[in-house]
Amino acid sequence: SGERMVPPAVTRTLYRSLLRALKPLRMGGKGTVRLIEPVDTQLWGRGGKMSRMSQIDLLRMVLHNTSWAEEKKDGDDDSAIASMVKGFTVQSSEHGGMEGLREDKIKEIIKLGFKEGKDINDGFFVSRFLAEQANIHRCTSVAITDELVRVEGTSTALMDQATNSPQEPPTFCYRISIENVGDSAFMLLGRQWEIYDCGEEKVIAEVPKGSSGVVGLRPLLQPKERFVYFSGCNLHSSSGWIGGSFQMVLLDDSNKNIETEFDATVSPIPLEVEAEAASEEVSEL
Repeated sequence: SGERMVPPAVTRTLYRSLLRALKPLRMGGKGTVRLIEPVDTQLWGRGGKMSRMSQIDLLRMVLHNTSWAEEKKDGDDDSAIASMVKGFTVQSSEHGGMEGLREDKIKEIIKLGFKEGKDINDGFFVSRFLAEQANIHRCTSVAITDELVRVEGTSTALMDQATNSPQEPPTFCYRISIENVGDSAFMLLGRQWEIYDCGEEKVIAEVPKGSSGVVGLRPLLQPKERFVYFSGCNLHSSSGWIGGSFQMVLLDDSNKNIETEFDATVSPIPLEVEAEAASEEVSEL
């Protein structure tokens, strides 16, 4: 609790570890970090259009569970961190519009958190969050086509609720986000998948090219729209990947006539039981 004296060496070690933990979250190099929503395994088998949670909202979500960013009422001043977050702006990549947060600003939040914070466990909470984010990044792939279709996939291993250990055989839920970051509408008609098991060193399951839709749907996406669906698969060993492509058609302004047929690549999405186990290694003081 905040009443206990914490050795300065512990505080310094935790602070430095948080700064290092930002490195795996970088987007295309030093300077910008990207936060990714966790996979909601309860949505397995479902899909629909949904907006992406903003980077700032993801940041607020974690800070809300600490005393770092308390917003005061009755005219009192907010904490320095709360004021900083209110003034945050996102960084966007040139190709495909991937959004992130300035790394130097996140480091400043961490520094202020240790300066203003009263409870060392806030630091451990943020440490667990960053560890979970590193695991999410490790199990995420992103591909952007020439037609400006952005396909992002993220997987997570399902856990046995009774033992809090990975299910046997290893079972994974994955989220696929298909986003129109161009200027023309497109429709998804089919899919093709390969599931590779690293333990067996071979593809253990395939879905042939042109198999109809995804989760029973063939979404049509206008510019700036995003379709997300959730599905899953099994492996025989603890690691592998799933990847493939979506068969798409680019439509004219009437949304009735096909202008171009193309494949949108799904870069291999890592399937890793160890990624889930690693997030359990950070403990409270």
